[in-house]
Amino acid sequence: MDFPVKLLRASNDTSQLVESSSIQPRIDRAHRSFSSLLNRLVRSLSQLVLIWCGALAAALLLGPQDSRADTLDTVLQERIRAYVSLAMQTHPMVRSNSANNVIPRVQVEVGAIDSRLRLAPCSRIEPYLPAGLKLGGASRIGLRCIEGPTAWRITLPVRVQVVGRGLVALNGIQAGAVFSAQDVATGDIDLVAEVSAPLLDAQALEGRIAARSLTAGQSIRQSHLKPRQWFAAGDMVRVLASGEGYTVAGQGQALTPGIEGQPAKVRTEAGRIVSGTAVAERQLSVDL
Repeated sequence: MDFPVKLLRASNDTSQLVESSSIQPRIDRAHRSFSSLLNRLVRSLSQLVLIWCGALAAALLLGPQDSRADTLDTVLQERIRAYVSLAMQTHPMVRSNSANNVIPRVQVEVGAIDSRLRLAPCSRIEPYLPAGLKLGGASRIGLRCIEGPTAWRITLPVRVQVVGRGLVALNGIQAGAVFSAQDVATGDIDLVAEVSAPLLDAQALEGRIAARSLTAGQSIRQSHLKPRQWFAAGDMVRVLASGEGYTVAGQGQALTPGIEGQPAKVRTEAGRIVSGTAVAERQLSVDL
């Protein structure tokens, strides 16, 4: 009577063994899945830490990127000012002012980095002047990373003033009025505030006609004067052709009127037509 019972018990034990052997692989697979997920989580956290460290390094180098000019490192700001000051020494208006024994003062106001930019950390940043950009008034200067994991270049707003000496109107001057030396005085002006060159010689202003109205204290520029006509079409004019280290003079007949500072055409004695700039009474300047 006990034999069938024993068989049943044996059958039950076998079933338990089979069930136990089928559960173990599932436990192993779950363990491997959990380990893989944990590894991915650790890698993601490591990447986030690296990104945060890079952002912190950039913030320490460039300062908080808000709208204030003092977000740039003070040393970098001074390097920008020094670079711009040196570059402005070659400006034609600065050179002409320096020729009169006056040393112009260059003043540079450094703007802020665009807060939308996300720059990689950089241990050495240098200012430079991008091609096609000119300094003077509201301008832009370039910054480039030359020592860092990722090279980058950006432009930064700057305002440049060059304080020198020039002619200013003593009183208000109406358009069409004739200048005299008593109408002007010499004072401090921003040499690069306008594209047109400032006037320095009061005697050269005598008898000139104002092309526009001027306010008291305003710097007098070449563009504020009505252009003179140096010659008419058909006049014989002197042609001065200048190249690198030499000048050739000749004669020719004007084909167009010669308005001061504007292009004009002349047919030379050899029959060649040349274009140049009317610079003086019956005189054309040609750059070779």
